[in-house]
Amino acid sequence: MALPFLPQEEIQPMFVRLWVQAATAPLQFFIQYLSTAWIYNTTWPPSLWSVFSSVVRTTKDVEGWNESLSVKTIKKGRSPAIKNQPNLYVVLGILYKEASNLTSQTKALSDKKLLKIRNQKPRSMQAKFFQNWEDFKNQKKSAAQLLNACADVSGLISGSC
Repeated sequence: MALPFLPQEEIQPMFVRLWVQAATAPLQFFIQYLSTAWIYNTTWPPSLWSVFSSVVRTTKDVEGWNESLSVKTIKKGRSPAIKNQPNLYVVLGILYKEASNLTSQTKALSDKKLLKIRNQKPRSMQAKFFQNWEDFKNQKKSAAQLLNACADVSGLISGSC
């Protein structure tokens, strides 16, 4: 489902359109789950998970951070007792340094002063998302067309809404 790519105010109406189309029992069960867990849930309302007009991040960011942490621990030293395990004190020192930078990095991100270089594929995906979102804002695409276009860009299965 590409519902998170829609503006938050379009998610519930589009969900209802999809719900009406759910013909099989397993699909109805899944739709009921989505309804209670995500669409009409006050803990996680669509306003919290809509990514409309936002840069979409992936787990690659976390994987990259984890890799850099591994490299730093290798440079600083490994435990002599266990060959492939980093020294606990080295890891704690590195994590402390990372945590002390967090406030300035968070502020830079929120002020849009910190950008990340992305490889070409995610960058071109972002461009496609933003083009589709602009088309929707300029009323060149309906919510259903936007949903299908974002599903196509993200590689999710799209169908007619």
